[in-house]
Amino acid sequence: MTEENRNTFRKNGIDIDTALARFAENDGLYLKYFHSFPDDRTYKNFINSFKADKLWQSQNMLITFIAIVGNLGFNDLYNDSRDLLRKVKSNSVSDAIIAIEKLKQDYSNIINFIKSSDI
Repeated sequence: MTEENRNTFRKNGIDIDTALARFAENDGLYLKYFHSFPDDRTYKNFINSFKADKLWQSQNMLITFIAIVGNLGFNDLYNDSRDLLRKVKSNSVSDAIIAIEKLKQDYSNIINFIKSSDI
């Protein structure tokens, strides 16, 4: 991966240096998971379980999502998800709904970046 590519990741809120360290500097392996992220169902499963008021299931999905986005270096999604998890655990549904809107926007941004990326 070129330094220009790394800068593109950084400009889009991705901590590429830490993420690559997690992938043992194997950029091919990282990019495999980076490009497959839009197909991962964890986010959708979380949203569906939250809408169905299955808070225990939604917490588990959210914890899994945090791990995935953390490993990929998606800082905004990671921080949004952690904040949302605190709100879900405290049963603060109205605050959680507001936090979900922020999560949805950042999720959409990263999905658009991945799909438009030629890296």
